[in-house]
Amino acid sequence: MPEPIVGLHHVTAIASDPQRNLDFYCEVLGLRFVKRTVNFDDPGLYHFYFGDDIGSPGTILTFFIRNCVAAGIQRSSVAVCGFSQGACLATESIARHPAHYGALIAFTGGLVGPSDLELQHDGSLTGTRALFSSGDPDPHVPWSRVEASARELERMGAQVQLLRHTGRPHTIVNRELEVARPLILSLL
Repeated sequence: MPEPIVGLHHVTAIASDPQRNLDFYCEVLGLRFVKRTVNFDDPGLYHFYFGDDIGSPGTILTFFIRNCVAAGIQRSSVAVCGFSQGACLATESIARHPAHYGALIAFTGGLVGPSDLELQHDGSLTGTRALFSSGDPDPHVPWSRVEASARELERMGAQVQLLRHTGRPHTIVNRELEVARPLILSLL
């Protein structure tokens, strides 16, 4: 017998106009705008997150916004970032949808798949700056996968920076943020 579902992280829908979506959920419904990122399956789309004032579990509502690139926001101005599973999805998305992105910032993440999977992706990431930063050892993402992912993106043309933090727990430390900050600020 399957285990019962005990909670819900978020619900996602699709919207067409980023400003109307933001105005309605923040100004009309009074939700808090939690964050804006990109859709990891198609980095040309925004992904908006809304929730209650204190981020209560199960209150998150997200939207994929279809006209990020159509609105004139170039992929070269977008930083795709994540930690742990989010970093793995961000890295995989960049590799599967190669283009010139502003940056990939992968805190404890890499390409998805078994450790013996041959990493081979087509396309060019020329102009994309990639930061891979991870603890070693990490209980969820082996350092060997982080290194292999960095090599694969470099082979695809990305400018890769690789940071190894010996003994760091499964978290993000200030040093990583200090290195990532200039990448993001350079896109503004």
